[in-house]
Amino acid sequence: EIPKRDWSSDVCSSDLALGLHVLSGTSDADLLAPAITDIAEAVVDRLAERTGQLLVKVHGRVPDGGMAVLALGKLGSREMNIGSDLDMIFVYDAPVDLDSDGAKPLQAGLYFGRWSQRLIAGLTVRTAEGSLYEVDMRLRPSGNKGPIASNLDGFVRYQMTEAWTWEHMALTRARPIAGPKTLMDTAAAAVRKILTSPRDPRKLLADVADMRQRMAKEHPETSPWKVKHRPGGMVDIEFIAQYLQLLHAPRTPDVLAANTTDADRKSTRLN
Repeated sequence: EIPKRDWSSDVCSSDLALGLHVLSGTSDADLLAPAITDIAEAVVDRLAERTGQLLVKVHGRVPDGGMAVLALGKLGSREMNIGSDLDMIFVYDAPVDLDSDGAKPLQAGLYFGRWSQRLIAGLTVRTAEGSLYEVDMRLRPSGNKGPIASNLDGFVRYQMTEAWTWEHMALTRARPIAGPKTLMDTAAAAVRKILTSPRDPRKLLADVADMRQRMAKEHPETSPWKVKHRPGGMVDIEFIAQYLQLLHAPRTPDVLAANTTDADRKSTRLN
């Protein structure tokens, strides 16, 4: 039931055109990142709509229920490059045990989980032109052990009571990109509530430092040309931006920004 249209050729052609701008020197990767992200967002939005329609044909709709896609990582911060994968979380706004109204009803948890799986399949299926994107769902509540789609109330409860600091760091990049507008707005407000909740500054600093040390051990870098994980590289910049947002957001919510450059600018004004 994956949509039969081969999106891969269209997307690859668009990304190739953007890549040629970089190679020819008419633009650079930083300026093209929003355009590359726009392409990914459009694909996710259209495939979410199409896979949802296919689900409705068999299982009907969950009464007053909907699903939104939260973008994280480079997708959320609008900093994608041509090789970026898609970090996403799926949230829905119906009781887990509420049944859909179709000929073959499903409980909401299973319904939206199946919808999420079909959307991921549509994004990752390999065609003659290759696959569209790699999808990373490890940032969802409880990681790979958690349900593929989360009830929004349960998602907020997990983030407020169980989530690790690094999960909140990742959440600073969260941004709704698909779904009913009302649900997208509600999800965005929920993320803002989580990020502006009071936290212990000392524990925050210790947790961020510990996470950075762990990452340094996992990604030792010796090449002078690969600066992402080296001291002072992109990972350090991102960690600093996320740390400062979590530190200041409870008192100054406007410091929040999904984009790293925007976050750095806002945080600089406070220090």
